[in-house]
Amino acid sequence: TVPIDEAKLSVIEAYMKANDTWTFDMNCSHWSLGLWNEVVEEPYRLKNQTLLYTPTRVQKSFSEFDSVEFDKDFSNAGGVFFYQETQSW
Repeated sequence: TVPIDEAKLSVIEAYMKANDTWTFDMNCSHWSLGLWNEVVEEPYRLKNQTLLYTPTRVQKSFSEFDSVEFDKDFSNAGGVFFYQETQSW
């Protein structure tokens, strides 16, 4: 879990705008890994250890941390939303 503040929202938005296409080797898993690395501090960045990322490979990368949480309960989140330009959905 990584806290997202206004500054990190700007980083996420910039990353999404700069990486708006996917190819075979730059797929959604690669994209997700790149976005994660843009948002977190150095000790939490995932290393690019392979040429082709799959969801299984991303999961393996996360499992290399000392402590990993998954299937987190979001029922108390009060809603899930995203920002698009200046509108919130």
